[in-house]
Amino acid sequence: MLRECTNFWGGTAIVQEPPAIEKHYDVTYFPLSRQVWYDKDPNWGVYGADGHLIDAAALRRGNSTPPRLCGQSRVHAHPFPTEFDWAEDIEYIYMGCFISHYGHYLCSTLVRLWPLLREGLNGRKLLLHAPNGPDHEFRIPYAAMTLEGLGLKPDDIVVFQEPRRIRRLIIPRPSFVEQLLGHHAHRDLCHRIGEQFLDGLDMTTALPPVYFSKTKLLGGVGRIGNESVIENVLASNGIGIVYPEQLSLREQVRLFAENRVIAGTGGTQLHTGILAPPVARVVALSASHSVNSNLLLFDRLNDRTAGYVYDDRGYREMQNQDKFLTSDYLEDPEATAHDLLALIREL
Repeated sequence: MLRECTNFWGGTAIVQEPPAIEKHYDVTYFPLSRQVWYDKDPNWGVYGADGHLIDAAALRRGNSTPPRLCGQSRVHAHPFPTEFDWAEDIEYIYMGCFISHYGHYLCSTLVRLWPLLREGLNGRKLLLHAPNGPDHEFRIPYAAMTLEGLGLKPDDIVVFQEPRRIRRLIIPRPSFVEQLLGHHAHRDLCHRIGEQFLDGLDMTTALPPVYFSKTKLLGGVGRIGNESVIENVLASNGIGIVYPEQLSLREQVRLFAENRVIAGTGGTQLHTGILAPPVARVVALSASHSVNSNLLLFDRLNDRTAGYVYDDRGYREMQNQDKFLTSDYLEDPEATAHDLLALIREL
């Protein structure tokens, strides 16, 4: 039978106050490598005049103390002070690292943009770490829609492919740290982005429940390998089946804003809910009793009613199957489906 998940891997702290903002002088920007994934690249980052990584600019995640670095180095291997070329003599705002995975984008790339809600750019430029220039990032549909929702355009963002010295850099600390904490400022930022998608919606009358399926997804981190059984049972009982990757970001946000219940397996597909008001209740099915705390953090930030459940009849895990890192096969997927259906109907 379905039971409530009781273990969340990662921290779950919600912080009402906004993060701090720091201003640093004479820092060195080391670019991302195009040959090495950011999490494995020890050289990228923003470093002070003594060669130490500036903590406020560090990309971290997890609930260790301190949270683990994603690439970068505590002290850069290059001799300091550096003699690299100076960047244009303007004031920059550090935007962080562009991560193309959609879930990490929402959780780690947007997290330094929260000050724009109260003061905008005011003639300053955003300084970004990315393997390509801003024109490339704006060709990614979800990135273009979210950044344009904040009034940004490619010319507002600077990416260097060679080390540069920066005279003045404003560094907002992140509004969300994966698997650790979330500030209310992150919810406010995401709601501002999502406003552009809500025109014409009547959110006082919720539409019937839908199920977010991964059965047509071509690859990813994790899935339920026999999810098609669940999908068939739910569809035959009147639950709408949705394949999020086939929808635009606008369409996905509107589903969270107008449907009574959204069910699905836990993962990135449910992160989009942070961009919408907490209309839909969420039921997230997990193969095990343990769930990534990013899901809980997003739901708590958004005051969304959400439940995380697993089937105590068990599952079998397969590694590296069909372009998924893990595929979990439920022991009795039809029974799981009927239990999930009953839970959806109760909400």
